[in-house]
Amino acid sequence: GESSEASHLHFEMWKDGEPVSPTEYLPKR
Repeated sequence: GESSEASHLHFEMWKDGEPVSPTEYLPKR
């Protein structure tokens, strides 16, 4: 839904001008 899409956009990170997955920085479960 909208919540999931909004969260994805809010947590989107950029490094060296390229989008990177936030999961790379968050602790794995």
